[in-house]
Amino acid sequence: MWQEKGEDFKKILLKEIAGLGPQDRSLAWELAVGTVKKKGRLERFLPHLLHQENSNSTLKAILLVSLFQLEEKKWPEYAVVNEAVLMARAFRIEKMAGVVNACLRKFLRQPPTLKFSGSADELAAAYSYPEWIVEEWLTLFGKEKTIRALAWGNGAPPIFLRLNRLKTTEAEFFEFLSKQKFDWEKSGRFEDFFKIRSTIPLDDFSLLKAGKGYIQDPSSSLAVQLLNPHPNENILDACAAPGGKTALIAEMGAEITAMEKSPRRMRTLQENLKKLGVKTAKTLAADFLAYQFEQRFDKILLDVPCTGLGTVARHPELRWEKKKEDAARLGTQALSFLERAAGLLSSSGVIVYSTCTLTAEENWKVVDRFLNAHPEFQRERAERWLSPEFCDNEGNAVVLPGECETDGVFACRLVKK
Repeated sequence: MWQEKGEDFKKILLKEIAGLGPQDRSLAWELAVGTVKKKGRLERFLPHLLHQENSNSTLKAILLVSLFQLEEKKWPEYAVVNEAVLMARAFRIEKMAGVVNACLRKFLRQPPTLKFSGSADELAAAYSYPEWIVEEWLTLFGKEKTIRALAWGNGAPPIFLRLNRLKTTEAEFFEFLSKQKFDWEKSGRFEDFFKIRSTIPLDDFSLLKAGKGYIQDPSSSLAVQLLNPHPNENILDACAAPGGKTALIAEMGAEITAMEKSPRRMRTLQENLKKLGVKTAKTLAADFLAYQFEQRFDKILLDVPCTGLGTVARHPELRWEKKKEDAARLGTQALSFLERAAGLLSSSGVIVYSTCTLTAEENWKVVDRFLNAHPEFQRERAERWLSPEFCDNEGNAVVLPGECETDGVFACRLVKK
């Protein structure tokens, strides 16, 4: 498994399937991503099927992929079992081929059942999440919303394209989409976003190559709406890569300093800004916490590093990679980012603090600690700039995964009195 190697799941997967044809590549992607999403649930079945002394990591991986296929019921049962036996032989664990065959046939004869009363442990088993994430969401959002978010994370989220008004018009964008052989619709909630119902490789589209459109989750636009950029304002995007929010700010005419610490992510940021035709942003490769700025900013967008749990539908590996202590650690780091940003604002300046995760340690507690330590700042309620459906009772922007067919996000607008 990728976790044992300590490597990036998507990088490993893309490398492994690179030499396959389009159909096989699509199937391999579906099986790998689906198995990772359902990993926790499928692992609960193994003790009922497999003696511990017979297990090794390759055997376990073959069984998990096969169990995923059998649960999905999209493939003939005999074909799944036969392919699993062939995989065992191909991976030179031929002695285990009989074990694979016996385990899968036992699963088909006597499928294990999981209890489902709604407790955190049982929800974690049923929906395949670590228990700490389920407990966190139950505490924050209650059972009904948590179950919807968990289920969304196991599905296939839609792809959204954002119209880039720096390079095209809505009429041209509509004309391009109308000529494509797939279904699409304009988002009713998010201006300039279009939902695509397709699994074809969008990177081949001339519209994307020309920078007239950009693949972006609409929830990411909420922080920019909350920032409310104006022409000629001096804005710092402190954690700017990959550049979608920076480009959206640029459309509104502001002057932007787009900052990024990682050289790899800086290259991605610069490539995207160039492709999207952004002329009002200068990039700065530096550590936000250490860099000595010579100017003050009217507004700062602080989209801080986080556990990313709002994006588990697109990045299923995160649910297994991130631990509860990571949320606490990143929350402490985020508070340092806010403290740093506070000293860089001009009078009456604005900070928008945002994440793509939904834990108390990284969101609500960070903002509360900051406000308690800085009475010169106050929270401005998000309803002033956003629809109430995106706002919680405290005035933050909060969207759960799947709530608007998007990723989950948190954002808060803080203004210097």
